[in-house]
Amino acid sequence: MMPVKIREGAMAMLEVKSVANLLGTPVSYAYAVKAGPWIFLTGHEAFDFESGIPEEVAGPSGFPLFGRPRSRREGDFILQRMRRILHEFGSDLGNGVRLDQYYPTPAAVHPYHLARHAEFGDYIPPSTSVVMERCFDAEINISTSLIAVMPGYEIHKIYPPGVGSAQARASRRPSSATISFSSPGRWRTTPGMGWTRGPTFPTTRPGPAARSASRPNF
Repeated sequence: MMPVKIREGAMAMLEVKSVANLLGTPVSYAYAVKAGPWIFLTGHEAFDFESGIPEEVAGPSGFPLFGRPRSRREGDFILQRMRRILHEFGSDLGNGVRLDQYYPTPAAVHPYHLARHAEFGDYIPPSTSVVMERCFDAEINISTSLIAVMPGYEIHKIYPPGVGSAQARASRRPSSATISFSSPGRWRTTPGMGWTRGPTFPTTRPGPAARSASRPNF
């Protein structure tokens, strides 16, 4: 661990989890960083950082289409590893406040969403999906990044009326200070119409802690 200055007169202890040679290359890669109460998991794809794509993602030898869809297997692998890493820091997926995912094809979105709901349960952190040219590994369909906080912070689940997205706020008890993240509308598709996005919300500045809404998340 090493101290890092986060603002004038304040220091945070930095913990880094990394591999020296990503997939056998000379590239070193920090797959998780904890700075004070914040945990950052960036650029996670469905391969072992040292040995590559495991059979649980690729499928049985000679039968790659056996079992769940490939993108669902990727989503399961990524999120289950994220949970294990968060456990090592003393946190969990339930303490997530921001989730971003990138795909080379929109076809990966639905199976990944099934994996996401299986791991996160009834609440998904504010989330953005981006379709891009490719992931780091050309065989991979999903790249995911997560921001989480340590236990001791309460996650307020905010559901704007009539909108299929949510805003999460993490506030430290007993302080009323709030750190807020905005969430663009979820990706959705209409037959014959292609991909569209729902409305977006501006980032909320630090302020009083929000009340939890009573509506369930779907």
